[in-house]
Amino acid sequence: MMTKAMERLQERHDFFASLVKNTEENPTELSNIWLGYFRMTLDKFKRNKQAVEKGEPLAAVVFPVAPEIFSAMDIPTYVIAGEPLMGLEDSTGYIDEADRMGLASGICTLLRENVSLVEQGLVPLPTVLVSTTHPCDSVNIAYQTIGALKDWRKVPKFGVDGPYLTDERALDYYTDEIKRLISFLEEHTGQRLDIDRLREVLEESNKQIELWWEYKELRRAVPTPHTPEVQMMPYFVVHFWQPGDPRGTAWFKELVADAEERVRAKKGAIPNEKIRVVWFDFRGNWRFELGFWMEQEWGAIVVDDIWSHCTMPKIDTSSYESMIRGVAERSLDHIPMYRQFRVPAECYLDDMVRAVRDYKADCVIWPGHMGHKDATALTGLIRDTCREIGVPFLGFWSDLFDPRVTTVETMKNEISQFFTAMGLG
Repeated sequence: MMTKAMERLQERHDFFASLVKNTEENPTELSNIWLGYFRMTLDKFKRNKQAVEKGEPLAAVVFPVAPEIFSAMDIPTYVIAGEPLMGLEDSTGYIDEADRMGLASGICTLLRENVSLVEQGLVPLPTVLVSTTHPCDSVNIAYQTIGALKDWRKVPKFGVDGPYLTDERALDYYTDEIKRLISFLEEHTGQRLDIDRLREVLEESNKQIELWWEYKELRRAVPTPHTPEVQMMPYFVVHFWQPGDPRGTAWFKELVADAEERVRAKKGAIPNEKIRVVWFDFRGNWRFELGFWMEQEWGAIVVDDIWSHCTMPKIDTSSYESMIRGVAERSLDHIPMYRQFRVPAECYLDDMVRAVRDYKADCVIWPGHMGHKDATALTGLIRDTCREIGVPFLGFWSDLFDPRVTTVETMKNEISQFFTAMGLG
């Protein structure tokens, strides 16, 4: 009898298989970009299904950390609440179940969903569970809670410990943490890290990073060449689905070529672009409805958000030490949110200012996610910084994963009043 976890995994597999089939049979504008992305996502679910069915090593992660290591060791991973994170499903049922479990309502909704999914048996029992102690206490608490649940108590666990600051001493420490993670994975999965294979993965990943930076430059064009849904794909290709996969490099080349063609033709992602928005946090599960409304009603488009904001460096592959240190640097300092919300406020503010200037933004919108308390504490600083650089700022309170906290209609009203008051419409 198929378990609930396997049923859910099969549903995700079938969903992306249908997207691949429909895109192949009904080509439209940007079909090649979407098709390549859907195929990589489908292969991720295929690989995870195979691991479950054959009893092969499988790692559960609360959020991806050092994914290049897992790829080089041929250990498939799944993000426990990955589908809610990407807006692939309505997550309110998981949230309600977390409430019934008695989980504290002040903890980030996404992390409560992680615990809820495990408690309900909706994700496969992994070979290992890997998380981090950063960027916030909620991540650490969720990881520990999951590890204490029935059946998961016996799963070997590793929490990569992240220092607060970003400097050479912190990077030395985190490099040692990645080495400890490798030893842990080798001990509990039976897989070994081959240095030559790691170099292959990282060199391919470096090609993708170089193309991503090229794409980042093309996105500065007015009007912007692609919608936010396309602009955020590169992060998932580099860090989520198949790190270091040559197919990802081929996909990036197509993405860059399409952007170049659109920029030359001065063809924007939406007709009559009027307002360029920096939305400097994640965009919620309700982003599709709100985003389409902003585009159609106001000619407003999000030109940068935390998913789309590339800061990842290339990695020196000349030696084992340089490779591990490079993986550590990426994971500590360049994962969205982990980069901005783990450290002093200057990092977030500097990245935001850079985004505003690079993408010629007309305003900044801050959704005030209930779970980002560390970031929400920056609201006053964000407002002051926006005032200093002369860009209008809108901040409100929301839940990125539960549209019942602040409804989409309420957000539409807030945004309409803001655009009107600032003379942007």
